Amino acid sequence: MVDRAERARLLREIADHKFNEFAAIPLCWLFAEAAVNPKYVVEYTFPGVITGFLPHLEYVKLAPYGQSVLYRLCAGLGKKPPA
Repeated sequence: MVDRAERARLLREIADHKFNEFAAIPLCWLFAEAAVNPKYVVEYTFPGVITGFLPHLEYVKLAPYGQSVLYRLCAGLGKKPPA
């Protein structure tokens, strides 16, 4: 097993190589749209560009019904709901 410092060094080396050698060059830029159900979400500041997952979920403002759903979901998963 590799210790944390060595693992961090290796990851940095890999990332530096990918950056310096242009390992990923986007061929196109896709703008995304998001639709939300107002029953669950009051507001979502969406940046308009995605990188493989929905970003900025910390900016989602839930409706009262959505909060109760979130709390029930977290309770079912044994996790603490967000503040």
